[in-house]
Amino acid sequence: MSNELSTPKILVCPADSKRVNASDFANLKRANISYFVGMDAADTNPACILSGDRNITNGMGVRARILYVTTNDPAGWSPGPHNLFGNLLLSDGSVQQDSTARLRQAIANTGFLTNRFLMP
Repeated sequence: MSNELSTPKILVCPADSKRVNASDFANLKRANISYFVGMDAADTNPACILSGDRNITNGMGVRARILYVTTNDPAGWSPGPHNLFGNLLLSDGSVQQDSTARLRQAIANTGFLTNRFLMP
């Protein structure tokens, strides 16, 4: 990441009081990251979820740091940095703050039956 980002400080959402900024990439740990990474995102599919706030949930929990979300799961935002809302970064480069209903629609729009999100 150090080749793409000027500082690791941007990996912590200003509203996320449970995470702290890393001073440099050598000291970067999971506690210094507020966002998940969409493992299935591709620039050829602009509706893919590239990244988002870590307070996403599927009602079942994370397995081996991966959250599996299908179109049938009760995906939503847990209470957290944005009070039951969350931000999504899509492969088209747009960012949107979504309610739970809009999150579920964004998941359906990806075209995948299962989305995999790598959690911090």
